[in-house]
Amino acid sequence: MKQVVLFSLGFALGAGIALAGPETIVKQRAKELRDQHNVRQGVPPPAPAQPAPANPAKSAPALSSAQQSLARLQADLAAITAKPQVSLEQKQQLTKDLMAVAQGSKPSHETIAKLANDLAQTLAGKNVGAAERTRLVQDLNTILNSSNISQTQVQSIASDAQAILQVSGVKRGEAVNVASDLRIVALEVQRGQ
Repeated sequence: MKQVVLFSLGFALGAGIALAGPETIVKQRAKELRDQHNVRQGVPPPAPAQPAPANPAKSAPALSSAQQSLARLQADLAAITAKPQVSLEQKQQLTKDLMAVAQGSKPSHETIAKLANDLAQTLAGKNVGAAERTRLVQDLNTILNSSNISQTQVQSIASDAQAILQVSGVKRGEAVNVASDLRIVALEVQRGQ
């Protein structure tokens, strides 16, 4: 398995050098491939985050408000991936639940609404497994509560979210857009301290 990954990575690097030109693009693509491979192999996300419960209905009475917010966010993402079209109500609910996940310093409503809209459009009708959704919720939780993490960690988490989306069949451009939204959210959270 490692040989296949190394060969693919080497081939991608060679093709990137021949076609793309700038060294930075090649490095970025190699990192993206690494991150996607990590997602496929189940390597844990780069920063520890409080996971959402696997079955929120059974454990709801014992959950804290933060855990309940994460469970609602998990349910939102499951509902969005179930249908090819996202309703305005689903986007509004996703925005509300993203805001509820943020504890302490919160990003602006407009920034969260943009993230929710981009995330909803990106995930609509995609086949995102439960493990990938849980990992994406962990990344969202960490970014929404990122007041005490470094920019390097923010970058790693945004890249992990991008990799999760790409592994789930999302086009690279859409996944990059969501990752960019996450970086903006983190910047607002960190400025709000």
